[in-house]
Amino acid sequence: MRDEERLERLNRLWETYRLATSEPEASVNFMPEMWAKIDAARPASWAFPVIRLASRFLPLAAALALALGVYTWSPRSGSTGAGYVDMLATDLLADLGEDDLT
Repeated sequence: MRDEERLERLNRLWETYRLATSEPEASVNFMPEMWAKIDAARPASWAFPVIRLASRFLPLAAALALALGVYTWSPRSGSTGAGYVDMLATDLLADLGEDDLT
C-alpha cells in the first residue's frame, strides 16, 4: 500500500513538472543553442586554460626531472671515482713534487 502511494505521488510530481515546463522544440539548432547557454553560464577566467595546460605538462616535467636525476646519479664510464678533495690532494702533491725538483 505504501509503495502505491509513493508511485501515485511520483506520477503527480511528474505531471506537475510537465505542466510547469515547456517541451523543447526539436530543431537543428537545439544542441548548438544549448551549448551556447551552457558556455554563457560558465564563468570566464584566464585561469582555466592555464590549469588545463599545467595539468598536461606536469607529467612531462616529472618525467624529465626523473630522467635528469638518473643521468646525474649514474656513474660515468671514464670517471675514476675520485672526489674533488682527492683531486685537489693529487694536484697539491704534484705541485709540491715539482717545487722540490726545481
